[in-house]
Amino acid sequence: MKKKLSLLEIFFYGLLFGVFVTAMVFLFTIKEEGEETVYYHEYNTQTNDPSIIRIGVLATRGVTDANARWDETAEYLNVLIPSHTFVIVPLGFDEVNEKVENEEVDFILVNSAVYVDLEVNNNVSRIVTLNNLVLGEETTSYGSVIFTKSDQTDINSYADLKDATFGAVASTSFGGWQMAQKEFADYNINPFKDFESIEFAETDDNVVLRVINGVYDAGTVRTGTIERMVEAGQISLSDIKILRTKSSNFPLMVSTQLYPEWPIAKASHISETLGQEVANALMQMDETDQAAIDSSIAGWTIPQNYEDVHTTLQSLRVDPYEEFGNVSFHDSIFHNRVF
Repeated sequence: MKKKLSLLEIFFYGLLFGVFVTAMVFLFTIKEEGEETVYYHEYNTQTNDPSIIRIGVLATRGVTDANARWDETAEYLNVLIPSHTFVIVPLGFDEVNEKVENEEVDFILVNSAVYVDLEVNNNVSRIVTLNNLVLGEETTSYGSVIFTKSDQTDINSYADLKDATFGAVASTSFGGWQMAQKEFADYNINPFKDFESIEFAETDDNVVLRVINGVYDAGTVRTGTIERMVEAGQISLSDIKILRTKSSNFPLMVSTQLYPEWPIAKASHISETLGQEVANALMQMDETDQAAIDSSIAGWTIPQNYEDVHTTLQSLRVDPYEEFGNVSFHDSIFHNRVF
C-alpha cells in the first residue's frame, strides 16, 4: 500500500507544478522584448563643410605608399573645387572607426567591408567606386588569391592547409582575409581550428614575401597584388602556386568570388552638395591624369551595389554583424510553438 503524501510534500510538489506551468505560459505566450530598431536616415540640416577637407585613406601598404598614391588626388580636387583645400590622411585599420566617429575625416576611402561597417554604424554614404587598373586591365571588382610557394609540394588544395601556418593582412582586411575566410567556410574549413596558426602581417606585400621566404606555409592577398609585385620585379610568378583558381573572365588571378571595389564615402556631417561636387569631380578623372597615374587606377565610377559584402559579413558574423542570426532559447520556443 502506497504511503500517503504529507502536507509538506503536497505543498512542495504543488509548488514545482506551479513553477512549471508558469514557465510554460511564459515561454509559449509571452514574446521576449527585442532590441529597439535603429533607423539612421534623417533630414540632416546640421552639416559642416570645413574649409580643409580631410580624405581618410586606409593605408594597407603603409603611410608612405598611401601618400605617394593619393596625394595627387587631393591636388586634383583642389583644382576642380577651389572653394576647399583637400588633404590625404593615411589611416591604419584600427584608426578608421574612431576617426570617422569623431569627425576627424570628412571623406573616407576604405575596403568594401570596412565601408559596410561604417555605413551601418556611422551613417556614411558611398559617392563613387574605384575603377581599378592592373596591367592595363580596368575592373570595378576584386577578390582574393589563396596561394603557397611553388616548391611547397605537400600543399596543393585547401584540404592540405590543415595544421598549416597561414598569413593574411588584417582581421578586417576584406581582400586580405575575410574573402578567404568565406571561401574556406564554403569548403567546411574552419581556419581558427584547422590551421596551426594565422598571423596578420599588416600589408599584402608582407604576406607574399613571407610565404615565398617560408615564414608562412600559405597566405592570402587581394587580387592584383601578385601581378603588381611581379611587374615591379619584387618576385617572380614562378615563385607562386595558386591553390584554387576561379574560372571566370576576370583578368587577374583570383580564388574567391568577386566583390565591388573600394568606395569613397561621405561622412554624415558633410553636406550633400559637397558630396555631389566631389563625386562629379572624381568621375571626370581620366586614366591619363596624374592623380590616376599615381594611384594606378583608371578613374572612378558610379557607386556599385555592396549587398554581397553585407551577405558575406553576415555569414562570417563579423563587424558589423557579430550577433547576426542569434536567437535566444526563449524566442526559439516562442516562435516554434504549435499553438
